[in-house]
Amino acid sequence: MIKNKKVIILSQANPDGIILKQRLNANGIDLNRNFPAANRQNSKEYSLKALSEPEARAINKIIKKYKPRMIVSLHQPSGQKPGWIDYDGPAEKPAERMAAACDLPIYKYGTMPGSLGSYASQKLKIPIITFEQPREPNTDAQILWQKYGNAILTAVNYERQPQNSEHTR
Repeated sequence: MIKNKKVIILSQANPDGIILKQRLNANGIDLNRNFPAANRQNSKEYSLKALSEPEARAINKIIKKYKPRMIVSLHQPSGQKPGWIDYDGPAEKPAERMAAACDLPIYKYGTMPGSLGSYASQKLKIPIITFEQPREPNTDAQILWQKYGNAILTAVNYERQPQNSEHTR
């Protein structure tokens, strides 16, 4: 159950890639390397300029407008089984809880150059979890929700604990 929460869902961050069945958009750019992170690398595949692609600009605009307390990015099915849960920034605890709510392990992949994870965690200071979906023989949404829905709800309902303050006497 989600109570007193605002959840923003961007259902398809790379519609070109979905249609073309590839990671890159129609311009041949890897959108998850197109953000203005400190570790960004300009290249033909990542673009010569951060936020050059309309999809990356749209994601950035949504983040700036709604100022999320946490981002959960659902990635296309990975080529590896069984999939995993990765995190950047102060998102270890919610990532652990998500992993406990499903059958996926935590795998700390690390920040990639110009990725949304690098940008959100390092530049914007927003905790981010990347849910690398496993390849499933059956991609029916209802079956996937039965397997992984509790993990998503766990992230949505996660409340960061306030920092302990030291009291002086």
